[in-house]
Amino acid sequence: MPEYIIASTIVTDDIWLPGHIHAGRFLGGAGIYALSGLSLWCRDVLLVTGRGTDFAGQCADWFHRNHCSEQGLLPREEPTPVTVVRYDSKGRRTDQPLYGWEHYRKMEASASEITAMIDGNTKGVYVFQEIPPGYWEELLSAKSKYHFALEWEVNETALRPPKQYDVRKIAERCDILSLNHAEARVLLDETQPEAVIANLLSWDIPLIYLRMGKRGAVILRNGTSVWIPSIPVSAVDPTGAGNASSAAVLYGCCQGFDALRCGLLGNLSAGECIRQYGPPEFLAASRERASKHLQELTQTR
Repeated sequence: MPEYIIASTIVTDDIWLPGHIHAGRFLGGAGIYALSGLSLWCRDVLLVTGRGTDFAGQCADWFHRNHCSEQGLLPREEPTPVTVVRYDSKGRRTDQPLYGWEHYRKMEASASEITAMIDGNTKGVYVFQEIPPGYWEELLSAKSKYHFALEWEVNETALRPPKQYDVRKIAERCDILSLNHAEARVLLDETQPEAVIANLLSWDIPLIYLRMGKRGAVILRNGTSVWIPSIPVSAVDPTGAGNASSAAVLYGCCQGFDALRCGLLGNLSAGECIRQYGPPEFLAASRERASKHLQELTQTR
């Protein structure tokens, strides 16, 4: 079995820009972006999710071109979900599943399907999820058995209405919690970044990855906060940056890297995912560029 597992979905993103401009339809989904982000640093990664009936026409070419395993893609009697993504003039986005949430959730891997892919070789598991009944108990039981690092990137729908107690109860049994500043404000009912960071520092989690958008990120670890500055890149579409960076931070954490290096991996993976609509077309080219950039950054620090 692989060293790293990504548990989230494949979708087709139907992207609309301000002014009702249609950018097009592109391969996407948190699972695809997280897979891309972690694959820049390690090739032994498996995406575990439902595989739509139209997979061959919609997604197969990208997997084949980038030599990504299809072992974790589970056949479903449903088409690949389509997410309608709309951006307004202020850069805010809304996501709406074209076929509805019930259809989308049918495509998600169950906890049993995920744990079936885990064994003693597994170093880390990334999960983008809400709080489904029974889901976390099964996954955390597997973590206790196999001792892998578990990262939870909180799906924002798990925060509405705010569920600080429920989220914290699960997060404190994980190794990494990832969320962006807007999600943290909703979850914690705080408005200022300093208050958000102070609150999260009280949580008993080995590492919290707080994403700050264009400004960079903050990694909270061992009672301290480390600011990770953003890395300039010609951005085309910010979709998937959080997923890509979060998965890369999981890899860095499992490798025992310090907070700064973990954050740099995250920022570089995010940068590769926002250069175009959809995930990087050729992961090999992104891998080479990100590795070279990391070397340059670490030599100057």
